[in-house]
Amino acid sequence: MLFKSLRLQRWEQTAVRALGAGRYELAEYYFKRVYEAAPDRKGAAYNAGLACFAQGKHDAAEGFFLEEFERFGETQHTLKALSELSYQTGRRSDARRYLKRVLRYVEGAEHDLIRRRLEIVEDPDRFEAAVQAQEAVWEGEHALRGNDWETALERFRHAAGLDDTQFAARAGVGKILFDYMNKPGEALEWYREAYALAPDPRYEQQIERIKRRLPS
Repeated sequence: MLFKSLRLQRWEQTAVRALGAGRYELAEYYFKRVYEAAPDRKGAAYNAGLACFAQGKHDAAEGFFLEEFERFGETQHTLKALSELSYQTGRRSDARRYLKRVLRYVEGAEHDLIRRRLEIVEDPDRFEAAVQAQEAVWEGEHALRGNDWETALERFRHAAGLDDTQFAARAGVGKILFDYMNKPGEALEWYREAYALAPDPRYEQQIERIKRRLPS
């Protein structure tokens, strides 16, 4: 039993490091090993779902999230994952349902983001624009992986204009302005917008990194 526990811990640590480094296939592999070895382990299905979600494997991700939901009940993390997945993939009724439920668990910037997204979901035209925005983000990410940062920048800017809650698009613009165009001042503003919408520690790290590059 001790050996199994240590092995699961080692797999989880490897998967978490891989997820943080953007090595999503590796993260999926080890999170799935944890899930298959201990399906009743809290968080095992959820973590496997995150790794799938990061790769655009939406059906697989949803299956894992629902498995976690059924085994352990309603939690903030699972509801947030399901609401984000539904929002990104254009499933309006599911997005509405999960966003309303997750609203009870969040506060501050997260509460504001969920409330604003609920307003978008209630408006068919705005929701269609949000779906188009997400597609543009995916196109931008694909272009950036191919080192076509000019196309990526155009796609991220387009997405940001379509959906005023699109934090990933704003972070994408910031990344290109800083890493490819040497415009730290402009990049800082875009990252600040992304962080105001979604206080992700990665955005905070980028903000601090950019500030160190700016003149005193």
